[in-house]
Amino acid sequence: YGCKAEIDLAGSDLANQQKKFQEAVASKPNGIALVINNDDAWDKPVEDALAAGIPVIGINNDDTKGPAGNMRLAYIGQSERRAGYMLGLKVFTEAKAKGVDFAASKAGFAAEVPTAAYAQVRSAGIMDAMAEFGFTSELDIIDGGGIEMTTNEQRITAYLLANPDTNFMFGAGGICTDRLATSLKNAGHEPGAVFAGGFDASPGTVQGLKDGFLIASIDQQQYLQGYHAVSTLVLYNLYGLTPNIDTGGYLITKDN
Repeated sequence: YGCKAEIDLAGSDLANQQKKFQEAVASKPNGIALVINNDDAWDKPVEDALAAGIPVIGINNDDTKGPAGNMRLAYIGQSERRAGYMLGLKVFTEAKAKGVDFAASKAGFAAEVPTAAYAQVRSAGIMDAMAEFGFTSELDIIDGGGIEMTTNEQRITAYLLANPDTNFMFGAGGICTDRLATSLKNAGHEPGAVFAGGFDASPGTVQGLKDGFLIASIDQQQYLQGYHAVSTLVLYNLYGLTPNIDTGGYLITKDN
C-alpha cells in the first residue's frame, strides 16, 4: 500500500498508552489502530480523535460492549467471549471423555492483567462453557503480575502448589499461557494430570502442546490484525469502508 506505520508499545501501562495515543492524534495521521483494553479509558480519547477528523479502529481487544461502548469505526480481532467458550469447550470435552466429575472440579484462570477487558471477556467465555458442563465452583482468577514471564510463572506455580486439587488451568493471554507447562512441572504435575489451555502461539505454548501439558490454545491470528489494520484504514481513506473482521477462534492442538 505504500504506507508508513509508526508502532508504539506501552507495556501494559494504560497511562503511557493514553499518552502515546494523544501524541499520535497530535501528529495528524491518516488513521490510528488502537488496542482498546479498557471499557472506560478510551471513550473520550477516541471520540475526540474522530471529532478532529482522524479515523480510529480497534484491533486485538475491543470494548466489551462493542460499538455500543466505544465509537471506534471498526474492530479487527477475535470475538473474545466466543474464543474463551471455544477453548473451554475443547478442554472440557476432552476431560469429559476421561470421566472427570465436573461438579467436584476446580479451575484456575491466570491473567497478566485481570482487570483488562480481554481477560474479563475471555474468562466469561470459559465460564459459559463451565456452566454447560455442570461446574459448581467458581473460576479462580489469578493475577499473573503483568508482562514479565518469570513473575507469571512464579504466581501460577504458587497457585498450583496452594491448590493441589486443581483439575483445570487456563492462561488468559500469550504470556501466562507460555508459562503454563513450566508452572505445572514446577508444581510436580505430569503431562495430562491437569487439563490446561490458553491463548496465542508463543514458543513455550507450542512446546507445552507438543509435550502434552496443554490440550489447546486459541490462535487469534495476530498477523491478520496487523495487516488488516493497515488495509482497513487505507480502504476507509479511499472509500469510507469500515469492515469488522473476526480474526480469531482457531484452535491449536498437538495434532496441528
